[in-house]
Amino acid sequence: RSPVVKMLAAATVTPRSGEILRQAAIDASVDPVTRASALTALSTATGTGALERAIDGFSSLPVAAPDLPAPLDSVWRQFVSAGAHAPSVQTFRDLTTSKEPARQILGYSVLLQLAAEPVATGRGARGGGGGRGGRGGPSAAAIESARALARKDIDAAWQGPSVASLLRAIGATEATGYAERVQPFLTGASPD
Repeated sequence: RSPVVKMLAAATVTPRSGEILRQAAIDASVDPVTRASALTALSTATGTGALERAIDGFSSLPVAAPDLPAPLDSVWRQFVSAGAHAPSVQTFRDLTTSKEPARQILGYSVLLQLAAEPVATGRGARGGGGGRGGRGGPSAAAIESARALARKDIDAAWQGPSVASLLRAIGATEATGYAERVQPFLTGASPD
């Protein structure tokens, strides 16, 4: 499968090739380097269904586990920290209410990065997150709007049913500024 993924990842991702890359990305039996290549291609793809395929791929990673292979950890961090997600903030907000904890964690991970001051930016992945927002990236107004929405959802999550996913996202992203909010859960309050 590796040669096919390499070939598809090097070309413009179409809906058909994107589906093949998505399948490679979510298949835990595929080696981490090949999965990372598929995920990188998915993260930079544009067009119909591109973000949804990337979300499927990245939400398949056990990011809350301490032993995520380095190639997968690296591409995951690049994806969640891409400032280019600002125009798609509603998609990631919606993920936080999914019935699947892995999708919640991915949604909160992106929101945590968008809420950061300044907004975290992806490094290394061709374009840092997929060209959504044009060559120059999202506008300052789009970033500020996304930041405000992300912060609102994060604040609300502390009392909501998905607080465990928020805590896992804080740990996975190593987000700073939440120590006082996390501490009660470390000393007895059990989110899940």
